Amino acid sequence: MDNADRISSFLGPGPYPIPPDSDEFASAVGLYYSDNVAILRPRVTSIEQDMTHSHSHETYEFTVPLSDSPLLSQGKRTIRLPAGMMLPCNPGVPHGPAEKITSAVFMALQVHKDFLQGICRAALGKDKIFFTEEPFMPSKQLMDLITCFMQEWAGSGPGKD
Repeated sequence: MDNADRISSFLGPGPYPIPPDSDEFASAVGLYYSDNVAILRPRVTSIEQDMTHSHSHETYEFTVPLSDSPLLSQGKRTIRLPAGMMLPCNPGVPHGPAEKITSAVFMALQVHKDFLQGICRAALGKDKIFFTEEPFMPSKQLMDLITCFMQEWAGSGPGKD
């Protein structure tokens, strides 16, 4: 699977403010991934977006604003997230900006649906998992795990010695 296909497998068809398979995207967004998990973290202060960039995909997404968020839409509701909170989004749920974004910075954790549901089946004996789409404060341990994943990837990702 090439990089464009891998990105598409996590993000779906979009639309996105920057084409995910472009050099501009690679310069603007740090992408750290394995076969089933991806973390997107901006390398720039902001990527301008507006309501036309609402999208959905078949991965679970956990959004963490690194600055207080503007108004966001998820499903049929709108929400603002304080910096550091985490908002789960289940597969297939439309989400994105509910107003023009010019200065907010977000990190997103994407997990393939089949992978997370397989863990749920093995650990809990349930075939499906559904997250309540309410913001919560992630634990320090979870944020440390995300940081370790990015550091490990940076040390051993494609093209690294």
